[in-house]
Amino acid sequence: MKKNHQNDTPRTITLRQFLRHFEEQRNRRFCFILGAGASKSSGIPTGAELASQWLNEIEEDMDKDQFEAWLKEEDIDKNDSASFYPQIFAKRFEVDHQGGYDFFEEIMEKAEPSCGYSFLAEILAQGKHDIVITTNFDSLTEDALFIYTAKKPLVIGHSNLAGFINIQLQRPQVIKVHHDLFFSPQNTESETGYIDEKLERGLQDIFKSYIPIVIGYGGNDGGFMDVLEKVLSQDKGIYWCFTGAEHPRGKIEKLVVDKQGCFIPIKDFDEFMVLLGEKIGIGFLEKRIEQIAEERVKEYRKQMQGVYNKIKDGSDLSDVWDKIFKRGNLEEPYLPPYKDGSDLLDALDRIFKRENLEEPNWLTYGIRAKKETDSKKIESIYKEGLEKCPDSHELMNDYAVFLQNTKKDYPQAEKYYQKALALDPDDVDINRNYALFLTLIKKDYPQAEEYYQKALALKPNDADINRNYAVLLALFKKDYPQAEKYYQKALTLDPNDAANNSHYAVFLTILKKDYVLAEEYYQKALTLDPNDATNNSYYALFLLQQGHFEQAKTFIDKAFQHIHPYRNDLELILWFYRYACFYQNYPESKNKVERLLQDEVRFPRLPLESLLKTVKKIGQHPEYDQVAEFAKQISEV
Repeated sequence: MKKNHQNDTPRTITLRQFLRHFEEQRNRRFCFILGAGASKSSGIPTGAELASQWLNEIEEDMDKDQFEAWLKEEDIDKNDSASFYPQIFAKRFEVDHQGGYDFFEEIMEKAEPSCGYSFLAEILAQGKHDIVITTNFDSLTEDALFIYTAKKPLVIGHSNLAGFINIQLQRPQVIKVHHDLFFSPQNTESETGYIDEKLERGLQDIFKSYIPIVIGYGGNDGGFMDVLEKVLSQDKGIYWCFTGAEHPRGKIEKLVVDKQGCFIPIKDFDEFMVLLGEKIGIGFLEKRIEQIAEERVKEYRKQMQGVYNKIKDGSDLSDVWDKIFKRGNLEEPYLPPYKDGSDLLDALDRIFKRENLEEPNWLTYGIRAKKETDSKKIESIYKEGLEKCPDSHELMNDYAVFLQNTKKDYPQAEKYYQKALALDPDDVDINRNYALFLTLIKKDYPQAEEYYQKALALKPNDADINRNYAVLLALFKKDYPQAEKYYQKALTLDPNDAANNSHYAVFLTILKKDYVLAEEYYQKALTLDPNDATNNSYYALFLLQQGHFEQAKTFIDKAFQHIHPYRNDLELILWFYRYACFYQNYPESKNKVERLLQDEVRFPRLPLESLLKTVKKIGQHPEYDQVAEFAKQISEV
């Protein structure tokens, strides 16, 4: 690994750079260090989320003075609860320590490996990059190996098993540095602050031959971080993946610098693993899953037939045999949702082609539609897909979103939302999207709230749903205390999501008039996603309201540069800004606004009263009454 030019300056490389490097390093072996962030998309909350939840529960259970005294005694920063996870866990479950493990068992029992784990399992099964080291208690890695491959891993679920770590072993190995959930998992500060010597020696052997790739690990357990600092060598380095705008600071930054490593910004675990797997030739695993399942079904039937052949008339087994078969039922295999993004879509496209999947398959049509830019072709793809896959609620949901946002065919959009819900009423994405449709298009706020609440019941820790529900509560129901509660929950769940920060900034600006705090959240949103047209438009309005016209002009122009061709609601508001504040520079702006309003385009989510006051106060617009009329039409609900 190339050395840093300055000993105290960490290097950050792009994901594309790393993927190219990974593909070219044919003689090197990599291992994976996984933290709680890798389990988030599988339905297990991150350590930061749990620490925040438990800290709130502790505060509720204690008197204010007691709570503040405890924070001071433990030197806990409420704004950085993740760094104090062991202390918070110990306090939350001090009455019933076993209750903490029962809590974990309940949430992990329901967890299913996400699509990222399917690609990780295949990478491990190939036999070169075949070791996972994890601070997690869950069994997602070994579950994925069982589901998606024919390989059985060696699981080191307790430090007493560390002597069995063997880099020459011809099978995947999963090393759990804080033990497995069922083998005295370590959670408290004293437990996680120390790593057994046998385990440390085993890790040292691994890092002599493997280069670690860190994903989803926050470095908040002192013992494992101390071991990494002690046993990692500079000649191999370390690749530390992170989400958000900035790489981790403190002891993580020091470790990466000391070991001549690199930081890699990623969106999430699933996308990273899909892109990594595609680089080494891994295909879509649908056929593999079906093949493994078919083989298991054949073997199961063969064994059951053997039992059946032994049945004697009048035996107890003979009496219950029919009941057993009648009780059996099959469920469709889970297909995880995918995210937008050109690199990921391109990778998925290559994966499908590599596997020569036979249509019909709803996901192939979904990817084709996402990659297409011509609206007529997109609609043709959806119609063909629904003809071939008439029972795909996933494709119906995607088509409904397209009809709503692109075609503006609202009756047809609602028709497909309802058809999708009829097929799967408990699909989170359909409930969320239909709630948004009811909010923005039908203005049926009571029914929209019902669907948001159902979506939250199905997935309470989804940041997007919490944020969208907050918008409904704030702008349409005027329930500001509840709205702020859900805005803050969304930020707690995903503090590095640009939309969470920008929407909360709008709330602070318009409804709380806290411009200082709003500025902080606007700036963070723009740092996280500087080219997002919506974020730039929100910040432009913030500046316009305060009379900073020239500064706002920069962000309006940038929003125009990056606007999606089908976001005509955003186009409307940007042209309105130009007409209201820069009419001399943009004489065409009035006609643009009129045309879009005639096409029934609106932007009801953004109150414009403060901007009108600023324009009126300056008193230079020759057509202020027209500006006010446009604002009224734009924001009408």
